[in-house]
Amino acid sequence: MPVRSEFVLLRHAAERRRRSNSGRAVANLVEGARIIDYGAPDSPSLDSVVPGGDSVLLWPEGPPATAPWTGPVPAHVLVLDATWQQARRMRRRVAALAAMPTLHVASLGERQRLRITPAAGGISTLEAVAAAIELFEGEGSAASLLACYDRMVQVLHKRGRSPLRRY
Repeated sequence: MPVRSEFVLLRHAAERRRRSNSGRAVANLVEGARIIDYGAPDSPSLDSVVPGGDSVLLWPEGPPATAPWTGPVPAHVLVLDATWQQARRMRRRVAALAAMPTLHVASLGERQRLRITPAAGGISTLEAVAAAIELFEGEGSAASLLACYDRMVQVLHKRGRSPLRRY
């Protein structure tokens, strides 16, 4: 799906092989989205690959941004594709991330979960990206992305390989 912002997913190395990783789906479904791995031996230094300038960090804590979005749409939206604990460590350890302005989005409705969230209102990477797209592009613009997420959850649970567990 075409969008105005580039979504850059900074994926923790531990997420690479998890069936419940929704960031991989974002990279396949959102035009221009890309994944940069963090914490693997072959990973680049994130300080060198994090885009500067007109960028925001999608961050799970803080007051949610309100729609409609009134400012200019950011050129780059960085998304930490990791567990909550890993994301906090990544932000603390990567100076470029710690200095970035943050954007918090709220869930776009109750859905079945891929994983148990450590806090109420916790959402997956795909859901956070969908909420950001809806904020920037307008209501209903991420419906197909959310339908893919719902299907992903349904397939994983139907196969009896429910990844619903704590990470």
